[in-house]
Amino acid sequence: MPPGPGPQPLPPYPKPRRKRKRTEIADYNKLPDAQLSDWLANFATVAAANAAALGLTPTQVTSINTANTAFSGTMAAKIAAENAAKVATLNKNDQRLSSLVVIRTFANQFQANPSIPDSLIQALGLNLRTDDPTPRDVFQPLGLVAMGCDQLNSLKWDKNGNFPGTIYMIEWQQPGGAWEILTATTSAKFEHEGTTAGEQVSYRVYAQRGNKKSLPSNVSTVFSGGMPGGAELKVA
Repeated sequence: MPPGPGPQPLPPYPKPRRKRKRTEIADYNKLPDAQLSDWLANFATVAAANAAALGLTPTQVTSINTANTAFSGTMAAKIAAENAAKVATLNKNDQRLSSLVVIRTFANQFQANPSIPDSLIQALGLNLRTDDPTPRDVFQPLGLVAMGCDQLNSLKWDKNGNFPGTIYMIEWQQPGGAWEILTATTSAKFEHEGTTAGEQVSYRVYAQRGNKKSLPSNVSTVFSGGMPGGAELKVA
């Protein structure tokens, strides 16, 4: 019996495919909006520059560019709206302060006036005045100092032993004009906002508690937006 064929050579063992090294890149699906906007812009730019290598048709390139520009447009609109909201909030806060200064002046006057009935005070939405069991005297405020700063004049004075809750009526006067009530406060300081730079203004303060009223303080005169550092011009 003739010998059979010898062992057959094995087919060449295929070389293992070289795995592409994976570079860790942040998942674009989870990027914050600002970073995603940059990522989309880069994606669209690289895709358009390498359309042939990526097998993209012109229509597909246009689709990618449209997705990029649409998102960047809405991002710009969002940022503009946020900035506008910030400005609107600042304007609202400024007007709130200005409105409260005006209303507080009258509210304090009404609450300090014993001839106004409690029912009317309540109708205005104000707290009723508290009657002191023992009448208390009021004393002349001392050492009024007005400092002229940029678009506001800062006032401060010594309460001179007046009891807590005493109302201080602040009056102001422009050259040649009469004294007018500016505001009322229970504090020993006040900032007069919205003054005109270079305008001469005089101030005085008196204490009031119920129907009792002190002598006015000294008169302090400044030029609004005055000397550097808000230096006082004159105290009478």
